[in-house]
Amino acid sequence: MSRLQALLLDLDGVIVDSEYYDYINQVTFINEINKSYNQIEVCKDYPGLVGKSYEGLKRELCLLTGNRIEPEVLWQLYLKYDLHNKSNINYKDLFRSDINDLLHFAKRNRISTAIVSSSPKAHIEDVISVCGIKDDIDLIISGADLPHSKPDPAVYLKALKQLGISPVSAVAIEDSACGITSAVKAGIPVIAYEETRLPVNQTEANWIVKSFAEALSVIASLC
Repeated sequence: MSRLQALLLDLDGVIVDSEYYDYINQVTFINEINKSYNQIEVCKDYPGLVGKSYEGLKRELCLLTGNRIEPEVLWQLYLKYDLHNKSNINYKDLFRSDINDLLHFAKRNRISTAIVSSSPKAHIEDVISVCGIKDDIDLIISGADLPHSKPDPAVYLKALKQLGISPVSAVAIEDSACGITSAVKAGIPVIAYEETRLPVNQTEANWIVKSFAEALSVIASLC
């Protein structure tokens, strides 16, 4: 591996511990829709939901509710439900503050930092502002601005192009299988932030860590 030049970070489930809450919200919505159609069985294990782009999530919601509702109508119902349930979330409470040591290490060693996320750019900016790390991030790439987001590699390829570096000069930190696959397809080595509460497969990652302190040890070894 050549000298490390960039650290590419997912947002939800990595910088902020929000993936779990998003997943529970989505499962609850699906079950409420299904119960309204007299489908009694309640499911809590939908691995296909985790880490999906909005495009992918729309498809999963339609599939898991039996395609009973017109897709755009279902999506608007979900957005309203999601907005209501997230209105009281304080992302600062979900912020993994030990990332600060990693970001400071990156700055000292002239390693660029980018957020590569399927979330809309406005959401990304809001979260990193609340968490106080906006000035530590050099680049934001949103999959919502591209025709296809994770697990497609386009978001990571765009980050590499804008930074002007090769895949082997970067490391991605991801949590979901979709995110890991996206980075792997782009040729980027991946650190997985371990997630045991959700049905995610992290075996494609090069490393699995339990904290940003462990991630920093891996990053330091690559410099």
